[in-house]
Amino acid sequence: MEKINNLIGLVVCLSCFVIGAVHAETAERIDSAKAPFYVGKTVMVCGVIKEVVPRSKNVYLNMTRNYPREDLALVVWREDFGLFREKFGNFENLSEKRVCALGKLQLYKQHIQMPLSNPKNLRLMKK
Repeated sequence: MEKINNLIGLVVCLSCFVIGAVHAETAERIDSAKAPFYVGKTVMVCGVIKEVVPRSKNVYLNMTRNYPREDLALVVWREDFGLFREKFGNFENLSEKRVCALGKLQLYKQHIQMPLSNPKNLRLMKK
């Protein structure tokens, strides 16, 4: 019985990995300037982090231009800071780096945002 439970756990784990990988591969890849046309959709957005704005509850990674003229802001919440720091170090290390982020674009107070909770959804790219 224990072997069956372990096997079921492995199958569930692998299927989650495959579904996540397929989702990343099927999401449309766009430049950050096109973000306004994709609000409400899950996409892979690519662009340069121009400004890192740390707050007590979150960090904003503003793409292409500084706030308030950013194409969009990637938002990492405090409870996820540790995961992102393990992968990228200090958030300031991302400044002026080209990245691609996978997630759902949202409109908040007339600004486009993409909340990120998993560092696997943020990738450093070669310029």
